[in-house]
Amino acid sequence: MRALAQSALAPAGRRLLDAGETLLSGTSRDGCSVLVLGWESATGPVDDRLASAVEPARSHGGRAGTPRRTATLRPARP
Repeated sequence: MRALAQSALAPAGRRLLDAGETLLSGTSRDGCSVLVLGWESATGPVDDRLASAVEPARSHGGRAGTPRRTATLRPARP
């Protein structure tokens, strides 16, 4: 968490779920903690920032799951 906070990656949202919360929510079934990161941009994709965040997480013993997009906003129709 500290390495990401001190980086220039600036996630819009981040949350660290402890082992109990991940078991309760079904996020993880092996009792590990989970770091959830999210970025948003009105001008373009943020995939490069997500990919850059995986390396510091791995260097601290983390494992990367499959990134998922939750929403893609499109311009309003006139």
